[in-house]
Amino acid sequence: SRFTHDAVRAGSRVHVCNTDGGEVVTLAYPGMEQLSASKLFTSKDHANTLAPFTADQLWVVLHNLGKSDIVQLVPSSSSSSSSSSSVQKTALVEHARLRGVGDKAHGLIAWEGGFLTLDSDNGRLLWIQPGGDGSSSHGSSDGDSSGSRSRSRSSSQGSIQQAGQADSVASIPYTRVVLHEVPPDPQPQF
Repeated sequence: SRFTHDAVRAGSRVHVCNTDGGEVVTLAYPGMEQLSASKLFTSKDHANTLAPFTADQLWVVLHNLGKSDIVQLVPSSSSSSSSSSSVQKTALVEHARLRGVGDKAHGLIAWEGGFLTLDSDNGRLLWIQPGGDGSSSHGSSDGDSSGSRSRSRSSSQGSIQQAGQADSVASIPYTRVVLHEVPPDPQPQF
């Protein structure tokens, strides 16, 4: 693939993010036989991060050169077995999408029932909690040595769109918590 941004291993699979072609290429590990090339995105979507949280669940960050999304991919129900290999050839399909999780986002890791991602354009570390109440908050240390965080709720932020039958989409809210924010550079004084 050309213009790749990420490669991750999940058990007997290696997934490669082909940003230019909008594909997630799946390879068999350790032989690296190509199992599928799932064309799911455009180059404008700018898929830049892959995160396999389970063997059957791969998440992708779409930078979008602006408002970013997080997309859940699952194996297609129309997968086929390879006669020459014990590895199932599995294409991936979009299962759910979290829209507007940040601006020009990068990185994705599982943390406390949600995701940590970088809201790159705003200099923030975000905690995305699927199934939340649709709110946004800022985390801050309350001085408690146990590491608990106090949070003040603010405006509604986003939803998960989940693929259903006949391409219908249901919206499910999520909560976005700003865990850290880099202060903007001071304006130069002339």
